[in-house]
Amino acid sequence: MSHRLMWSADVYDEEVYRIAKDPGNPEHLRMMDQILNIDKLENIERMFSPNEIRAALPYISFRPSFRRDIIETALSYWERGIHHAYPPAELGS
Repeated sequence: MSHRLMWSADVYDEEVYRIAKDPGNPEHLRMMDQILNIDKLENIERMFSPNEIRAALPYISFRPSFRRDIIETALSYWERGIHHAYPPAELGS
């Protein structure tokens, strides 16, 4: 099942990612929160560098809380250059 990222009725996937990639945008952290909580790991890996994700982590309220562990585990692989390494407990798989 794929999730549709949506901030409002007028803002969809492409806009969400554009805003999330711009730390100068006042909505940046809100979009990162939505993406890191909902999106599939392969999309997150493709759209953001490990540094971009690490910079946002302290500001993200993960729902459920173990989603943080999933993201941090995936990051530990991505930072070592191991791609497409997704923990088996990923939500939405």
